[in-house]
Amino acid sequence: MAAPLLALFVESRGFWAFAGYLALAAPLLYAGRKGVTPAGWLLLLAFGYLAIGALRHITFFAIVSIYPLSSAIAALAPRLDRFVYARGAVLGTLVASVGLLIRFGNLDGAYPYYVQSNYFSGALVDYLDNEQARGNVLNSYELGAELVYRFYPRLKPAIDSRVDVYGEKYLLDVLRLNSDESALRQYVNRYQVAYILLTWRDFDEGIRRMPHIRDDGWHVVFADDRAVLLGRPAPVAPATRWLVLVTRYLD
Repeated sequence: MAAPLLALFVESRGFWAFAGYLALAAPLLYAGRKGVTPAGWLLLLAFGYLAIGALRHITFFAIVSIYPLSSAIAALAPRLDRFVYARGAVLGTLVASVGLLIRFGNLDGAYPYYVQSNYFSGALVDYLDNEQARGNVLNSYELGAELVYRFYPRLKPAIDSRVDVYGEKYLLDVLRLNSDESALRQYVNRYQVAYILLTWRDFDEGIRRMPHIRDDGWHVVFADDRAVLLGRPAPVAPATRWLVLVTRYLD
């Protein structure tokens, strides 16, 4: 797992849920290890390895681990039956968990009936919902997934949460653009970037401090308390530029 992603995960509430899940699952698997098949152990090893490499694979690991966990618990069933209130306690915990989920949302702040965006305000969504807003977007890492969800393929982000697909080197190169003005200007020109969408943190630490970025026509076209969107006039193609010059001459 790339260091920047690891830092983001450790700071999230999901990290403690994952740690708690492992703390609960490990002793159960050990105690009921005789009931776990080789296929179950292989699934744990394979998806555990994937979870180390990418944050989104932690969900897959949790889902797959249900199979070996259920096998381990089944092996422990005769001993657990001696605890009269064990099943009632488990059922009560499940019901209470559902109630807490409905009342307070999950660890990412989402509810079964409503998912609030942590980064996109309603005003930003309305602004980008315009069909004329299209093209490649250089974005902060955190904003990529929602860009894909809401606006792809009309707007194509430079990076999103699928870092295992992009590769760690590409992730670090994109992050480095925020501190290297020359590399940033080369990148946006090479890939014909139409917009730059940043969190305020990245904007304040990067582009705001770059003295020459405005020379290329970049300017703030939208900003709220969550994000900053920069745009620039579309470059004029050579044939179009020639037509403009002729028209001015005739006028």
